Amino acid sequence: NKGGAPPTTPVSPSATQTRLTGTYAFLFNGYDSGGAVAAAGTFTADGAGNITGGTADVNTASGVTTDQSLTGTYSVGADNVGTLTLTSSPQGTPLGTFQFALNSAGDGAQFAELGDSGERGAGTFQEQTLSGLSPASVLGNYAFSASGADAAGGRLGLAGIFRAAGHGNISSGVLDTNDAGVVASELPVTGTYSVSSAGRGTIAVASPAGVFYCAS
Repeated sequence: NKGGAPPTTPVSPSATQTRLTGTYAFLFNGYDSGGAVAAAGTFTADGAGNITGGTADVNTASGVTTDQSLTGTYSVGADNVGTLTLTSSPQGTPLGTFQFALNSAGDGAQFAELGDSGERGAGTFQEQTLSGLSPASVLGNYAFSASGADAAGGRLGLAGIFRAAGHGNISSGVLDTNDAGVVASELPVTGTYSVSSAGRGTIAVASPAGVFYCAS
């Protein structure tokens, strides 16, 4: 091999699958034929190309589905680029096929929808490093933002801060909203939240309610 490129050692597909191992929290935003789509959840990769469990909450213009069980498959290439297919269980409804690019540590990725599901969008996933969570685990000041559509189909964006008291109550905060061009500033925020041991939480502040997933 004098004067040529250095020899390379082939990487077996089974070896590269181990680069995605563990439980990951994900967030997806995009659009389908009906309008805006948002999804959040978790999935567990077994290191051998299988998604062995997880949950997802999906919000579309046609309605909301909560706490769906997930299964699926995945593959990872030697370049840390792979594909991920998620399916709800037991309904067996495909949620989408996505192409992702892992970071060098293998604990997070960016992904985009791939295929003919009719959805277009992108998101991120991050390895969960926490366990045994409770409302006491969520304590202190947090900033948040969200965007999507209101009940009439108008564009909606909001951002704010709140203080979690550590026992399921949001003690204070402020919120700014822009609902189809109608702006409201520094609205007071109070509310409640809950967190399961697996990191799935629910939150209600004023009239909006939502779901969140803890990562780290």
